[in-house]
Amino acid sequence: LIPIGIACIDSLNVEMSLSVFFRMLRYVLIGTIAVTMARYPENFKRLETLTFWAIMFIALDAIIQWLTNYHILGYDPVVGNRVFGLFVGKAHLSYFLGTFAPIILFYLYQQLSINHSPLRLASAVIAMIILITAVIIGGARAGMISLTVSIFLFIAYLFINGKVKHKFKFLIGFIVVLLIAIAIASQSELVQSRFTSTTAAFGTEEFLFQFTSYRTHFWYVALKEIPNYWLNGVGPRAFDALYQTYPADFKISTYIWHPHLQWLEVLIETGFIGFISYLFVL
Repeated sequence: LIPIGIACIDSLNVEMSLSVFFRMLRYVLIGTIAVTMARYPENFKRLETLTFWAIMFIALDAIIQWLTNYHILGYDPVVGNRVFGLFVGKAHLSYFLGTFAPIILFYLYQQLSINHSPLRLASAVIAMIILITAVIIGGARAGMISLTVSIFLFIAYLFINGKVKHKFKFLIGFIVVLLIAIAIASQSELVQSRFTSTTAAFGTEEFLFQFTSYRTHFWYVALKEIPNYWLNGVGPRAFDALYQTYPADFKISTYIWHPHLQWLEVLIETGFIGFISYLFVL
């Protein structure tokens, strides 16, 4: 929060940066309440259960929108090659679910540890299929990467700590669940369109641009400008103000939220002050 506040001082877009600052302040307050609640075992279990069901609801709601064009907020037809779900008009679904995937994984593991009944096992499999399917139809590659890393680290944790007796069977079961979810999601024209647009230029000079949705263009701008804003950056969510100073024949977008690479976003928006804090968090 402090690095964001410092970056707001001479932001290229003060209004947007202050909006980010107060949003982060709200998150800090909510997080403080959550941490205070989690100090007591009973509250921690309630919070964990509530979080699990909230995440599963968001994932299932997105799948329903994918199939019917309706979600909990009403009629909302899917446009383009991404499903937004409750994040109406914003491609946050995959990021959100991919980031919170460890909560789902460990919660399911805990429940199976308490009672390894066929019903609970089947419920865990269904929950994983719902989660993976929702991340895929969300369309964000970063979300899919987050989910993949979460699954890999979760399996590594179980194996290293001897939590799984039959490792080969467990691994095969996980792979089967993953393949089922991919098979379900791949039936969607949205997913097929996303895959085609990403891989169509394979083997050509345009492949890297196509594969990254031309984000290397924005990375170039951010990296080039870091020496000019190395201390406290251009300001939170002020990267577009910097980008728009470039000539019209160079730009490929009329508006860009951020460079689409997390560490680079932190570095260009909050400078080394924010980046050092970011590294400590990691």
